[in-house]
Amino acid sequence: MTQLEAFYSSLDEKDFVSSIRTGLWFTETEARLEAFLRVGMADSAANLDYSGSDDSAIWREHCRSELLNVVLANLRLSIEAYYVKNKKGAAPVVVTTPAGEKHDLGAKVTTALLRLKGFNARFTGADLPAKALLSLVDSVNPAAVVFSVAHHVNLVALKDTVSLLRKSHPQLLIAVGGAPIAQNAQAFKEVEAVFDHEVLYELIRGELR
Repeated sequence: MTQLEAFYSSLDEKDFVSSIRTGLWFTETEARLEAFLRVGMADSAANLDYSGSDDSAIWREHCRSELLNVVLANLRLSIEAYYVKNKKGAAPVVVTTPAGEKHDLGAKVTTALLRLKGFNARFTGADLPAKALLSLVDSVNPAAVVFSVAHHVNLVALKDTVSLLRKSHPQLLIAVGGAPIAQNAQAFKEVEAVFDHEVLYELIRGELR
């Protein structure tokens, strides 16, 4: 059994200790940690499904999400060490979710990957009102704003937020990821729909040059 398979097995068994221990094994090298965040964590986050009608199934998914959050929190010190090593520009990258989007694991994993690569990424917390985000952007003048969207019902709020940002920051790089965007990319031509972290890295590097 590979370490990644062991991690998935620990998740399925809801074994917090083994999940954390296996996650920490990946911190020994930067490449190993990045691969774990991009595959083990990102894929696990993308596969969460809160839409079922079975209460027990929904509860299981919430438990799995909480376990992934705990694993990610235990990787923080290693991620920050690599951030210091790889630090690029001082301009911040704001990672957020639109108003109404309370599921934040995808945003947290994206923030972790960006910081691992040396970008000054900061997660605002989930369910951020549009006016609060606009105020933040006005204050910190970020290199980019990156949205994570997990549910289709939040696409309208995302559209409204993007429109508000575009009025006062027409040149701002706005990137959006998540399954709902993959299925509705044509409706969001005013943003960069991103489904690969390498593409996101390159977009932000372009803004920092």
